[in-house]
Amino acid sequence: MTEPSTLVGALTLALWFGVVVGAAPYLPRYRRRQRELLDQWARASEREHIVAARLAQTDHQKGEFLALVSHELRTPLTAVKGFVDTVLLHWERLADDRRRELLTRASSNADELGRLVRQLMEFGRTESGPIEIAPDTLDVAAAVDVALCGIAPVTAQHRMAVDVPDALAVDADADAFNHVLVNLLTNAVKFSPTGSTVSISARRDDSEVVVSVADEGPGIAPEEQERIFDRFYQSRNGNHHARGTGIGLTIAQRFTAQHGGRIWVESEPSHGATFSFTMPVAMG
Repeated sequence: MTEPSTLVGALTLALWFGVVVGAAPYLPRYRRRQRELLDQWARASEREHIVAARLAQTDHQKGEFLALVSHELRTPLTAVKGFVDTVLLHWERLADDRRRELLTRASSNADELGRLVRQLMEFGRTESGPIEIAPDTLDVAAAVDVALCGIAPVTAQHRMAVDVPDALAVDADADAFNHVLVNLLTNAVKFSPTGSTVSISARRDDSEVVVSVADEGPGIAPEEQERIFDRFYQSRNGNHHARGTGIGLTIAQRFTAQHGGRIWVESEPSHGATFSFTMPVAMG
């Protein structure tokens, strides 16, 4: 008679051997599936780390953006109040020319404050989704004149050179076109030496019109030329005091893309920068 423990051991061994033999054909498939699951887990983990890093970067950028906005809005507001208070407090002692100078400077800073507020509003609109535009035939020369008149106080200390052929028209929303051009012009002025020339030109290129704004500023390093269109990005070139909110070029890019166009920059350090954007030619 076989001992019960020996019998149980033999049966267990036989069962295990049978399971192994029966499962043998499936082991490669099991191992392959195990490797696939491990690879999927590794990729998911990597994506999670990337998303977390991007969220952290976005939060950091938003914090910087709020600090910049606070500074940018406070600066012209403080200047306006300072100039107006000076005139009010010393009205009797100030000559007419001095009063006019102070009030003119207050008005210029108020214009800058208004421009920043409008820029922030436009950025908020573009962040919430595509903006409704109403493209129509727009005369480029006339649109350039409108943009220059609107920011005349900003460009007062620079020479503006315009080279736009007559009868050149685009199929574009007038407000969107104006926002793109004004952003490029104010950037050019802000980062260019006083008294330097800012050039605006336009030409037809097949089914598009290319509009360019060139300045004589410090230029943009090659490694920055793609990043400058990112929201909140601030170029390291130029005068630190000329820094803005970092959203002007982002707005310009979004408005241009909505017309099916593109925007880019050509620049070499110390040789200025030329920003160009395209919009479709008006047909008929």
